[in-house]
Amino acid sequence: MKRIYTLLFLLFSLSVNMSSSFAGTPPFEGCRATGCVGKIDFIYLHRDGSIKFPPPGKVRGDVPSELNCKLGEGVYFVLKQSHPHFKNTYSMLLTAHSSEKQVFARIVEGSNDCQLDYMVIY
Repeated sequence: MKRIYTLLFLLFSLSVNMSSSFAGTPPFEGCRATGCVGKIDFIYLHRDGSIKFPPPGKVRGDVPSELNCKLGEGVYFVLKQSHPHFKNTYSMLLTAHSSEKQVFARIVEGSNDCQLDYMVIY
Protein backbone atom coordinates (compact mmCIF):
# COMPACT_ATOMS: atom_id res chain seq x y z
CA MET A 1 0.00 0.00 0.00
CA LYS A 2 2.86 2.34 0.84
CA ARG A 3 4.34 1.71 -2.62
CA ILE A 4 1.09 2.67 -4.30
CA TYR A 5 0.93 5.98 -2.42
CA THR A 6 4.57 6.66 -3.21
CA LEU A 7 4.02 5.88 -6.89
CA LEU A 8 0.91 8.09 -7.05
CA PHE A 9 2.77 10.93 -5.33
CA LEU A 10 5.66 10.66 -7.80
CA LEU A 11 3.33 10.59 -10.80
CA PHE A 12 1.43 13.61 -9.50
CA SER A 13 4.67 15.51 -8.83
CA LEU A 14 5.93 14.72 -12.31
CA SER A 15 2.70 15.88 -13.96
CA VAL A 16 2.73 19.16 -11.99
CA ASN A 17 6.36 19.83 -12.90
CA MET A 18 5.76 19.05 -16.58
CA SER A 19 2.68 21.25 -16.83
CA SER A 20 4.41 24.18 -15.14
CA SER A 21 7.37 23.96 -17.49
CA PHE A 22 5.16 24.07 -20.60
CA ALA A 23 2.66 26.70 -19.45
CA GLY A 24 3.19 30.29 -18.49
CA THR A 25 5.77 31.28 -21.06
CA PRO A 26 5.58 34.80 -22.52
CA PRO A 27 4.94 34.91 -26.28
CA PHE A 28 8.19 36.80 -26.96
CA GLU A 29 10.86 38.90 -25.22
CA GLY A 30 11.07 42.69 -25.26
CA CYS A 31 8.66 44.79 -27.30
CA ARG A 32 6.80 44.36 -30.57
CA ALA A 33 4.19 46.46 -32.33
CA THR A 34 1.41 45.03 -30.15
CA GLY A 35 3.00 45.38 -26.70
CA CYS A 36 5.87 44.49 -24.38
CA VAL A 37 6.95 41.62 -22.15
CA GLY A 38 8.94 42.13 -18.96
CA LYS A 39 8.75 43.26 -15.37
CA ILE A 40 7.01 46.47 -14.29
CA ASP A 41 9.64 48.99 -13.16
CA PHE A 42 7.23 51.34 -11.35
CA ILE A 43 3.59 52.45 -11.31
CA TYR A 44 2.41 56.06 -11.36
CA LEU A 45 -1.08 57.19 -10.34
CA HIS A 46 -1.85 60.33 -12.34
CA ARG A 47 -4.10 63.03 -10.89
CA ASP A 48 -6.67 62.37 -13.65
CA GLY A 49 -7.11 58.87 -12.20
CA SER A 50 -5.26 57.00 -14.91
CA ILE A 51 -2.49 54.55 -14.10
CA LYS A 52 0.80 55.02 -15.92
CA PHE A 53 3.84 52.75 -16.09
CA PRO A 54 6.82 52.35 -18.40
CA PRO A 55 6.61 49.57 -20.97
CA PRO A 56 7.31 46.24 -19.22
CA GLY A 57 10.98 45.34 -19.33
CA LYS A 58 11.95 48.97 -19.91
CA VAL A 59 13.00 51.70 -17.52
CA ARG A 60 11.85 55.31 -17.65
CA GLY A 61 13.25 57.02 -20.72
CA ASP A 62 13.95 53.77 -22.59
CA VAL A 63 11.53 54.22 -25.50
CA PRO A 64 10.92 51.12 -27.64
CA SER A 65 10.61 52.03 -31.32
CA GLU A 66 8.70 48.86 -32.22
CA LEU A 67 5.42 49.89 -30.60
CA ASN A 68 2.45 50.82 -32.77
CA CYS A 69 1.36 53.64 -30.45
CA LYS A 70 2.67 56.87 -28.99
CA LEU A 71 3.73 56.54 -25.34
CA GLY A 72 1.81 58.75 -22.91
CA GLU A 73 4.00 61.78 -22.13
CA GLY A 74 6.60 60.03 -24.29
CA VAL A 75 7.27 57.59 -21.43
CA TYR A 76 4.25 55.56 -20.28
CA PHE A 77 1.71 52.90 -21.08
CA VAL A 78 -1.65 54.18 -19.80
CA LEU A 79 -4.53 52.36 -18.12
CA LYS A 80 -7.51 54.71 -18.24
CA GLN A 81 -10.34 54.65 -15.71
CA SER A 82 -12.73 54.25 -18.64
CA HIS A 83 -11.24 50.80 -19.39
CA PRO A 84 -14.09 48.27 -18.93
CA HIS A 85 -11.93 46.17 -16.58
CA PHE A 86 -10.01 48.98 -14.89
CA LYS A 87 -10.10 47.61 -11.33
CA ASN A 88 -9.19 44.05 -12.34
CA THR A 89 -6.39 45.19 -14.62
CA TYR A 90 -5.01 47.61 -12.02
CA SER A 91 -5.07 44.79 -9.47
CA MET A 92 -3.12 42.56 -11.88
CA LEU A 93 -0.63 45.36 -12.46
CA LEU A 94 -0.04 45.81 -8.73
CA THR A 95 0.27 42.06 -8.22
CA ALA A 96 2.80 41.70 -11.04
CA HIS A 97 4.85 44.61 -9.73
CA SER A 98 4.90 43.49 -6.09
CA SER A 99 5.70 39.86 -6.97
CA GLU A 100 8.24 40.87 -9.63
CA LYS A 101 6.53 38.67 -12.22
CA GLN A 102 6.82 39.17 -15.95
CA VAL A 103 3.79 40.47 -17.81
CA PHE A 104 2.68 40.79 -21.39
CA ALA A 105 1.07 44.22 -21.69
CA ARG A 106 -1.00 44.42 -24.90
CA ILE A 107 -1.67 47.94 -26.14
CA VAL A 108 -4.45 49.38 -28.27
CA GLU A 109 -2.62 49.73 -31.57
CA GLY A 110 -2.53 53.27 -32.93
CA SER A 111 -3.58 54.85 -29.62
CA ASN A 112 -2.16 58.29 -28.86
CA ASP A 113 -1.00 57.34 -25.37
CA CYS A 114 -0.32 53.59 -25.63
CA GLN A 115 -3.55 52.65 -23.90
CA LEU A 116 -3.44 49.26 -22.22
CA ASP A 117 -5.79 46.73 -23.80
CA TYR A 118 -5.08 43.72 -21.57
CA MET A 119 -2.37 42.05 -19.48
CA VAL A 120 -1.12 38.53 -18.81
CA ILE A 121 1.03 37.65 -15.77
CA TYR A 122 3.70 34.93 -16.13
